[in-house]
Amino acid sequence: MRHRLTFFTRRGPFRPLSGLMASALLILINAAPLAAQIRLVEVGIACPDFREGVIIEAPGTTSGFVRRIQGINFDLPGRSLPAAPGFGFGFRTEVEGDTPVKARMITRHPPMGPDGITEQAYSITLPAGGQTYGRIYRFDYGYELLVGTWTLAVEVEGKTVVSVDFTVTDGPYARVDAACGIRLQS
Repeated sequence: MRHRLTFFTRRGPFRPLSGLMASALLILINAAPLAAQIRLVEVGIACPDFREGVIIEAPGTTSGFVRRIQGINFDLPGRSLPAAPGFGFGFRTEVEGDTPVKARMITRHPPMGPDGITEQAYSITLPAGGQTYGRIYRFDYGYELLVGTWTLAVEVEGKTVVSVDFTVTDGPYARVDAACGIRLQS
């Protein structure tokens, strides 16, 4: 027996959809919540914080690892900061629903190192159930101090669901300097 998906209007049944069309429609309906699964909660800048944290292997990054540091918060909202050691920038996300989400964290930046790398990525499972996840890129090494546009993004199943651009400037940035309570050297 062959089934057809039929829509009803006020005037009666709407033309039945073929099995292929009905399947495609159901896939689109079920895929729609994907982009809405991860919500951007906060964007900001973190003042220099040199805690080491836990090292986690991340072969898709220049260093081959990322640091998981508990308790880092944003010291001020914003998307512009100086290219200075220890500063961090990023965002906090929240998974909507009760199911953790497998994601790729992507960092795009001006050409870095002798190979001119412009993208780094690593995989992670984002927590669910009302927990937030902080994604911060911190300038730990001199070769990272690159002026220009930096983009931090989250991909789920190959689709970008969060993307935030930051501007890294050369020299002091008064607003950040004041918030962090330090005098940056140019």
